This record gives sequence, structure tokens and C-alpha cells, in this order.
Amino acid sequence: MSRLNLIWRSVAGFLWLVIQPTQGKEQFFSVSSEWADGEAVFVVGTAEAWGSGDPLRAVMLAPQGEGEWGGKIRLPVGTAGAYQYLKRKTGAEEFEDPKNAIFLEKPREMPEVEGGRKVQFKRLEGRGKLEAPKYLDSPLKEFPGRMVRVWLPPGYDRGKERYPVVYVHDGQNFFDPGGPFGSWSADKLAEEEMKAGQVRPAILVAVDNTPDRVREYLPPPDVVPKGRPAEGEVGRADLYARYLLAVVKPYVERVYRTQPGRENTLVLGSSMGGVVSHYLLEKHGAVFGAAGVFSPAYWASPKFFAESLKKPMPKGRIYLDMGTREGRSYWPDVIRIYQSWVAGGAVILGDLWFQPGIRAEHNEKAWKERLPAAWRFLLPPETD
Repeated sequence: MSRLNLIWRSVAGFLWLVIQPTQGKEQFFSVSSEWADGEAVFVVGTAEAWGSGDPLRAVMLAPQGEGEWGGKIRLPVGTAGAYQYLKRKTGAEEFEDPKNAIFLEKPREMPEVEGGRKVQFKRLEGRGKLEAPKYLDSPLKEFPGRMVRVWLPPGYDRGKERYPVVYVHDGQNFFDPGGPFGSWSADKLAEEEMKAGQVRPAILVAVDNTPDRVREYLPPPDVVPKGRPAEGEVGRADLYARYLLAVVKPYVERVYRTQPGRENTLVLGSSMGGVVSHYLLEKHGAVFGAAGVFSPAYWASPKFFAESLKKPMPKGRIYLDMGTREGRSYWPDVIRIYQSWVAGGAVILGDLWFQPGIRAEHNEKAWKERLPAAWRFLLPPETD
């Protein structure tokens, strides 16, 4: 049996895989290994789905008991080749080093994953359309209305199809030209991905924030951290959820051709927007079926985070990420929540996908770079 042809790369930016979760086979991988605090066990293989031989793209497993690491992984149809377990230190700085890898045993061979037809990409013609921003008033006491921005996919005006909807926080930063902190350029990126057939066509609904952003995105009973507006006040994510469900979602479904079921209703955000996306999937799982949790600021919501560690991953799909240069208060928490969910039975590359942003910082530029890959996981293209 030959050893893996490992690819040692100098990575200047974010690395991602192209994952289509709708096709494939679930398989449990496990290995016995001693480890110290700050270490984790991974699996890397010659196939793209588990890293193309690159330790920086290896799939992280989770503790499964004394001396055992493992996790259920969904491998795409056609995946085959060699794979190998390795141990890596999980500190943010150490995570950037491709030489941070100790291989635990010889490579193993896996036969090709068999299954149904592969995804057939559907290409779109025309251009997407960003509607004029609209102010939606709030009937809720002490919770203000705000601007909502809607983007329609290419071909929307020429057909009668209904579309999934992605609800996004910090809406003024989502589409070009963006807000004071930059832009995700989501309108441009969505059009490119959808026209290329990489992502299922969807309506994007970006909901603006307000100066009370931290409190509005903070799950109760956590309180606003020191030094932030409304310091010490209880979070209002519950009121924000009511505003989305009672005002924004009914408006969107009344005006546009949507598919309103939970499997077609997604939520997405970064930092505190990542926290509230996780919260919405957990508390309103009957409405939302998937969440994009970018760089979640769990440090600001210690009670919600502690309770989440005690529970299985919310029902649905979660794209989870974090940059290695976002700060000491961000990185460790996302490693803990990921391992907790995997240990609790979440299927890697099926229910859950964690992507580390190598040398990525906490800003719109980094989230923009990761957005297309997140969409490919959360909105895989339909089959013919």
C-alpha cells in the first residue's frame, strides 16, 4: 500500500471544498489515539471531499470516549482512494502551519462510493435584480422597523417558478456598494454562482441592522457586554425573531414567489449575526431549515453558548466557519461547538460543515471570500 501523496501548500487565503450534500454515503470513521489539551484528530484523503491530501483541509473529528476519536462523514458519490488519520494542534496560529501534523498510522484504502446520479447543474440566463430598499415598520413595542433589501435571481421576471429564500442580517453590508464596514458583494457572487449552476437559484433578503445591533442579535438571558451600546441590558434576539417572522417573512411571501417550507427557508449572518442565525435555527426550527453561521461571536453570549454545548446540533444544516486571525476570544469557541455537535451525531459534510479560514480576519472581505462555498453547501443545485 503506497503512502499518501501529501501536498504541502503555502496558503495565503481561505481554503474551501466544493461540497454537494444531497448525494453520497454516510460512513463512521474512528481511530484510537492519545491526545493532549489543544490537540484534535483529523482524517485526510486523496479525494477532494476530505482534503486532497492537504493537512490544512483535513476533516476534524471529535472525541467519542476515552482514547477514541471519530465522526460520521457523508462522502460524495465517486469518492475513492487512500485516507489517513492525523493529529494536529488546534490553536489558531498553529492551525495555519501545514507541518503541524502527526500521522497516526498507515494509509487505508476505501472503495469508490456508489450511489445515484450526480448533481446536474442548471444554468441560468439573464441578470439578477436588486429591488429598491423598503422600510418595514414594526408593530412590536420597543423594537424598531428597518430597511429590507431584496435580490431576485436571474430569470425571476421571465418565469413562474417559486424560490427558496435566504434571510441575512446586517443587510446594509450584504450587497454592493455595501456599508461602512465594506460589502460581501452578495448580489454579484450570487449571480455568478447561480448562472454557473453551482448554487440553487434563491431570493436573498437582507435585513438592515440598527445602532442597537448587539442587543438585537443577542439571545436572552445573556446581557450586552461591557463597553457596547445598551451595556448590561438583556438580549433581544427573541424580539428580532418575532419581527422577522411576523413582519419580514410575511411581506416577502406576499410580494414574491417563494417556497415557504422550512427546507427552503435559510438564515445567514456573521459575528453577532452568526450567533443569531444559530439561535433562530435552534428556537424556530419549524420555520428555518439551514443556517450560515460565519465567525460567531459566542464570547458575547456565554449563557447561550454554554447551553448549546449541552445539546445536539439543531435540526437542519449548518455551515460554520472561523478565521484563524479573528482573535483569541473567537477561535476556541467554534472548535468546541463543532466537536460537541460531531460527538452528538451531526454528520460532517451532510448536516454540518466547518471551514477554517486560514489567515482570515474578522471582516466583510473575509466573509465575502467564503460566501460562495457556503452557498454551495447550503443551496446545492437541483437534479434534473
